[in-house]
Amino acid sequence: MTAFLNRLCKIFKWDIYESETLGHVGKYSHKHGRLFWYQVILAQWIRGCGLSTIMYQAIKNKEDNPKNGMYIDREYVDYNFFKNHKNIVISDVLSVIDEVILFKLSNYFLKVSRAYTELRGEEPKHDWYEFV
Repeated sequence: MTAFLNRLCKIFKWDIYESETLGHVGKYSHKHGRLFWYQVILAQWIRGCGLSTIMYQAIKNKEDNPKNGMYIDREYVDYNFFKNHKNIVISDVLSVIDEVILFKLSNYFLKVSRAYTELRGEEPKHDWYEFV
């Protein structure tokens, strides 16, 4: 899945057109860290994991890696295990599912499926749009 999303990132120039989400490049890492995070949630979503499982795993990841931090009021802070930080993680995950997975990625997957069908004259065997 990583290779597929990275390829879409280059094809659709997400670094330019989706720089706040899909194409976001880390200031210090110079990598697509958010894209990796979206990939994790996407994989869970496609596998049929429930929201509680996705939330639990997101919170557990923050608890296991508190130095990875989070943005609160445009300030980067370490995760602190308090209820307000858990609520922010839950809110972020719900936003990613709604805005990124179900809207942005879904639309890009639809474009890929349509282009594949047009070029090959048949529908793709593994249609990512249908998975989402």
